[in-house]
Amino acid sequence: MLLTLCMIVRDEEAELAECLQSARAAVDEIVVADTGSTDDSCGIAESFGAVVIASPWQGDFSLARNAALAAAHGKWVLMLDADERLEGDPAELRRWLRRTSSVAAQIQIQNLLPGDREERHSAVRLFRRLPGVHFERKLHEQVVGSILAERPHGTISVAPIAIVHRGYLPQYVETRAKRARNLRLAQEEVAERPSDPFAAYSLGVEYLSQGSYDAAASELERARSLTPAVEPWQSRLFKLEASALWQAGREPDALELTLAALRHFPRFTDLQYLAGVLLARAGRPREGERHLRRAIALGPAQTPPYDGADPRLGGAQAFRMLGQLLRELGRNDEALDAYAQAVRLDRGDLSHVQALVELHLTTGRKAADLWSSSPPGALEVAATLVRLGRWREALDAFAAARLRHGELPPHLHLLEALCHVHERQAPKALRHLHAALPPANATRHEAVEQIAWAVGLRSEEEVASFASKADADAVARLAMTLSASSASGR
Repeated sequence: MLLTLCMIVRDEEAELAECLQSARAAVDEIVVADTGSTDDSCGIAESFGAVVIASPWQGDFSLARNAALAAAHGKWVLMLDADERLEGDPAELRRWLRRTSSVAAQIQIQNLLPGDREERHSAVRLFRRLPGVHFERKLHEQVVGSILAERPHGTISVAPIAIVHRGYLPQYVETRAKRARNLRLAQEEVAERPSDPFAAYSLGVEYLSQGSYDAAASELERARSLTPAVEPWQSRLFKLEASALWQAGREPDALELTLAALRHFPRFTDLQYLAGVLLARAGRPREGERHLRRAIALGPAQTPPYDGADPRLGGAQAFRMLGQLLRELGRNDEALDAYAQAVRLDRGDLSHVQALVELHLTTGRKAADLWSSSPPGALEVAATLVRLGRWREALDAFAAARLRHGELPPHLHLLEALCHVHERQAPKALRHLHAALPPANATRHEAVEQIAWAVGLRSEEEVASFASKADADAVARLAMTLSASSASGR
């Protein structure tokens, strides 16, 4: 048997099937250690042919991992959590496992974050099932130490697969009870291993995730001090400690640490970006520009060797911050170019478009020039102009978008309706409202009232009377009434 998937679960019925489906073609065996589910997690696992073993929770993640590991039969073991998905070619992975001489492999993990952001790190989640190999630590459990104890000269490679982790998205964010549990486990680990740098690091990460920035900075600094030489895994430690210092209001300390970290990790894009931003905030824009351009030249940091890498910091976000810095220096043409690059690299982030549009307009340029070339497109510009309250220009952008794309999605009709309200064009506003929302929709009812009030044409009683009749005929009568009132000058 080549590969066993090992998992620990508890009440994961909403996520487990999709996780198992993602790995099914790559593995020969599935072992699930259940730590006390009260939902259908066990039944779902069994429907995929998994061996399910009971492992009552004892306040130690390694104990549960090792329970699953003890039941595995494959030459290799893959570890996943229920909120993760395996990505890549299963056949390529199995070919790699058959020919490699490595004892373990790092897998790149893509952490999906709110706002379409992501962070990447790597971890040893794939390893040979050797005698004596086991997990250690109550929280952020690790297997590498025992692997290298068994094979001191063994090679740890990079696997030809990836893991997508969804656990940081709002719908998956851990409950307050789980966060308190994790903090308690991290504190217990430090108490048991007071001179262990990784224990201090793990506790610092927990403090940071819970907004205790001073405590996080202190513990992360202690983690660095406990390591006699700078280790590769510390690339993320430096970044997190600098971030904690910044969020604790200690920007000079954050800058000093970041510049020191760059002496060890000069090609870690995220640190170059952080240095650029902090230098700009410290009133040293020329130096800040140099670091931001260095981040752009390096591009998104590779994982491995670097941990905790944010791809935007070598791309769209770096161009955005460079544009902001150049604008402050009065180099508007260069700033516009930088903002345009940010838009090209991340079309989904309207904040980049807004920065571009604002500078474009404040330098006397015409809004129409923005959508004559793409990106940004007319729709992106239109939405941004609405956000800026440039109603007439936004309507022009919507018209240009309609020429290019034809009919627009319903939610954009709402934005057009808003523009017409501010331009005191109630009938047109109502027409777009009719296209956006069904007649019996409560939001439509409220919007009709707002449109009528915004143009100041009816009394409260009349508006309420018309708006309460939410059918199409009532809306049409309201449109006619408002149109007539507008024509008579009321």
